[in-house]
Amino acid sequence: MKKLIYLLLILSATSFAQNAKKMSKNLTVSTTSEFNKTVSISFAHKNLEELKATGAFDKIVDAFNNAFLINFTVENNSQYVLIMDYKYYYSAGRYKMIYTNFSANIIDMDNNNKIVATIQYNGKFDLDALAKAISSKLYKTKT
Repeated sequence: MKKLIYLLLILSATSFAQNAKKMSKNLTVSTTSEFNKTVSISFAHKNLEELKATGAFDKIVDAFNNAFLINFTVENNSQYVLIMDYKYYYSAGRYKMIYTNFSANIIDMDNNNKIVATIQYNGKFDLDALAKAISSKLYKTKT
């Protein structure tokens, strides 16, 4: 029994390391010199009307809110807005939504909607993992 538990722990750690490596390999975050990580941020979708009926946007906003609350101030009426776009589909075999190909711009609402950061992720992604990876990369940028 101990061997089985040990094996499961090793597999989980290996899987996590592979996911983190894959995430960083496929994730690009670029900021301008004007990006300020102390400014409040909120989240929007490029085509919000399409998503309201599916509930897909609510799930991704929850993931981003939870991830960004660790390093940033998240508010509804914020100076920065992360405007995202991504593809998604329902996988009947997995009984869940599959999200792919994430792109986003962070715009500064107080500076004529100037883009202060761009984000690109190519491939399938887990909502929580991607949101945490983006939050972490943005937080590590110099201000």
